[in-house]
Amino acid sequence: MECIVCHANCEACYGALETDCTECIDTLPYLVVTNQNNYRGSCAADCSPTGYFIDGSKCAACHSSCATCNDQYRESCLTCPEDYVKAIVNIDGAYMSVAVGYCYAECYNGAYDDNAEICSLTGKFAFLK
Repeated sequence: MECIVCHANCEACYGALETDCTECIDTLPYLVVTNQNNYRGSCAADCSPTGYFIDGSKCAACHSSCATCNDQYRESCLTCPEDYVKAIVNIDGAYMSVAVGYCYAECYNGAYDDNAEICSLTGKFAFLK
């Protein structure tokens, strides 16, 4: 059996490539997970790539509908991709501007209100443009 020399950014690894890290060196403490099945990826100083969030010592991928997020679920978008709208929750008849929500590609029914920047109020959601 032959030992593998890890890439210089890796403290521990699955292979010799920069994207094969399973643990990171102190100066690049976050593992940007690119392979969800066996938690390997490249090491970074922070989780700044759009579409990732800090999950312990890992940078995990946001839901595909989010530009930025605080976990992997669809309802946890902090910001939406360009040309997407963010849903906010209707609590007791009042639309609350919340930090997290869902992102959608378009307003329902194509409605848009320029003054309030809310498009198509439907049931328990309002959609921010």
